[in-house]
Amino acid sequence: TISGLPENSSLAVNTDYTVTALFDDENAGSGKTVTVTLTLTGNAANNYDLKEKNSLTLQDQSISPKTITPTVTLSIDKYTYNRTERKPAVTVKDGTVTVPEAEYTLKYSDNMNAGTAKVSIEDKENGNYSFTAVEKTFTIEKAKLTITASDLTIKAGDTIYEYYDEAWNKTDPAFKYSIKGLVAGDKLKDILVSYPSSTVSGDTATTGIYAINPSGADMGGNYDIEYKPGTIYVTSTGEIQYRTQFNT
Repeated sequence: TISGLPENSSLAVNTDYTVTALFDDENAGSGKTVTVTLTLTGNAANNYDLKEKNSLTLQDQSISPKTITPTVTLSIDKYTYNRTERKPAVTVKDGTVTVPEAEYTLKYSDNMNAGTAKVSIEDKENGNYSFTAVEKTFTIEKAKLTITASDLTIKAGDTIYEYYDEAWNKTDPAFKYSIKGLVAGDKLKDILVSYPSSTVSGDTATTGIYAINPSGADMGGNYDIEYKPGTIYVTSTGEIQYRTQFNT
């Protein structure tokens, strides 16, 4: 209320004076102090002096959190499997305003193996914003793995050994492979090898040229596997399939 004006005179807000109200801080919460200030402007400032103080203080005021429907984006939405947890950066916005990271928590799940990974963005209590949890998904693609059977040349009467370890610690000749794309820490568990007319465990072979076809590696769904055949010199007596294993 403004008093002391001449008869038939008045002052208009935002023309002759302004009123500002400032909280002691900008964060949501209760028990806050607000300072209200009146300032004369324009002609009113030239024509009048304020007799009383131009401000007052209000105690125990509060600021409520802003309820929003946030827009959430991920820095990366597609990865390739590499045996580590994938955690793309998250940006949360209220319109064009970026919501500070201190306002929410991130919970990642299913974010190591190939497939669909998730991140849940959850509002923290007692913050400046209030919103319902948002879930975003991203993709972890299979790594590309190439298994190539090594060519094998034997003489009639030679023995082909079925079992070997990762260091190929067996008496040659034995089936061997080159592996490209295997992620550090992963191991090739087992492979099926099919080839015509082979000799195993002491039986003899006669000469001939045939394909060595690897298949069936168990890699837990994290690899897109390409198999490349090799060549073996044996005589065909029918298709036989043997399982070869790494000694892990």
